[in-house]
Amino acid sequence: MALVMSTHNLGQARRLANRMLYLDAGRLLADLPVDDFFKRNDLPTAAAQFLKGELPWS
Repeated sequence: MALVMSTHNLGQARRLANRMLYLDAGRLLADLPVDDFFKRNDLPTAAAQFLKGELPWS
């Protein structure tokens, strides 16, 4: 069974998820195990900005 949760709360996602999928404008930019998602330095730009809290909301 799989449960899909959509959230902007990174702490909650890190605590509850096994995998992180990052979507931007309907495109899947990242699909990684949770630890990899938070530790990798080669994430797509939008995902990396989201982790840093730097996404421009227009």
